Amino acid sequence: MGSQSISSSISSVATVLWCAGLLLVGLFPTAITGITIKGHDRDREALLAIKSQINHNPLGVTSSGNDSVALCQWKGITCEHRHQRITKLELSQQRLGGALSPYVGNLSFPRFINLQDNNFYGVIPPEIGRLSGLESLILKNNSFGGTIPVNLTHCSNLIQFIASRNNHVGNIPAELGNLLKLEKLHIGYNNLTRQLPPSLGNVSTLQEIFLTVNNLQGGLLDAPLGLLKRLVLLQLDINNFSGLIPPSFYNISSLEVLTLGDNQLHRSLPLNLGTNLPNYKNLLYQLILLVGIYKSHYPMLQTFDGNALTGRIPTSVGNLSLLNVIGLEDNLLEGSIPVGFEKCQNLMMMTLNSNRLTGPVPKEICNIETLSVYLDLSNNLLTGSFPLEVGNLKTLVQLDISGNKFSGQIPPTLSSCTSLETLYLGKNHFYGSIPACLSSLRSIAELDLSNNNLSGQIPVYLEKLSFLIYLNLSHNHFEGQVPTKGVFSNATAIALTGNDRLCGGIAELNLPICHFNEPKK
Repeated sequence: MGSQSISSSISSVATVLWCAGLLLVGLFPTAITGITIKGHDRDREALLAIKSQINHNPLGVTSSGNDSVALCQWKGITCEHRHQRITKLELSQQRLGGALSPYVGNLSFPRFINLQDNNFYGVIPPEIGRLSGLESLILKNNSFGGTIPVNLTHCSNLIQFIASRNNHVGNIPAELGNLLKLEKLHIGYNNLTRQLPPSLGNVSTLQEIFLTVNNLQGGLLDAPLGLLKRLVLLQLDINNFSGLIPPSFYNISSLEVLTLGDNQLHRSLPLNLGTNLPNYKNLLYQLILLVGIYKSHYPMLQTFDGNALTGRIPTSVGNLSLLNVIGLEDNLLEGSIPVGFEKCQNLMMMTLNSNRLTGPVPKEICNIETLSVYLDLSNNLLTGSFPLEVGNLKTLVQLDISGNKFSGQIPPTLSSCTSLETLYLGKNHFYGSIPACLSSLRSIAELDLSNNNLSGQIPVYLEKLSFLIYLNLSHNHFEGQVPTKGVFSNATAIALTGNDRLCGGIAELNLPICHFNEPKK
């Protein structure tokens, strides 16, 4: 009986307490949710402070930020549902200008901040380091200056830091090596200096490193980036790196893009290059080994200068069957062009110019039907006749084989290359007349046949090529009358010097008057 009485009393007390609890929640809800409300107000204050520093707002993006509109309905704001705390600040491409307020560090729980493609200036506030839950910080294409704040390394959950195309100076903080979840580090197109911190080799999660166009220097052997076995993209071009290219770079099996051009690096390419990349079939776009000068006709392709590569081109490059671009120009490569490139049946562009390559051109190169943008073999020591298979390159836009020792006649199969816009055959040993096959090149704009042993008359059909704006026939053995229409009517667009038996044409060329069938004295 006593036991039942005690149990009943406890039950009654519990019921009273439960009811009292309900009453308290009903009368004083802030007593339970006060922390949430405090965080909510803190976010509002931080956003108002950020807004106050924006002095250029042509699209009226921040006009929604006022007391008449709920915080989570402000433009560019995303809140988590339960506590209405800001998780995402998305203000990219809004033409905003001004400084980024230090109050950004007072946001209570942001995971994603994107201010890309605006005109924010000043420094990246070190207060961002308070945002321990931040996963993405995207500041690309602004005018941020100063150094990269060391406090950023307190954002221990950071997955991507993208701040390319700004005005950052100083070194890359060694403390970035403490961001053990970092996958993307994009800080190219700045004014960063000094060496790469070796600590980056500790961030095993890194997949993309983009440091193009800075003033970084020193050797790459000291920064063990070859240890990063998840790297997909490694772009270090257009800096001041020197010394050897780490052999470990060629063993990163996940790599899809590697650009090292316009530095002071040197070494020979490993002969087992393609073999050392067991996952080469995952190459989705391009592997630029060392890239030289791409022609300005193709602005979508970046402009890089080469390094001092020596040795031979490894035949194993042909194993990289999904390559789109092979750029090895402006180096010290020697030996013959290897057979094996024909396996690269996705290749659009090949530039091997300005090296010391010798021997004939393998006909297999001309069987790569996808080779459509540019084939540049100029300024080497290549010999023999140019392969007749060149006619298979029906979609090729530019062909430059000038500055070699090619001989024989101009390949008549060029008639099939109807997409050609520029054709440079100058400074070789071609002989014979200008073949009729060139009349099929209806898109040709620039034609250089200079400094050969060509002879005969200049064919009239050249003046009918309506897109031809530059023609160089100088230093050959042409004779007879010069046509007068098309490109021949513009003295600044045509070069005929060094052909002593030509006559007529436009007066500005100072050619003698033509005399045919003169009576014998």
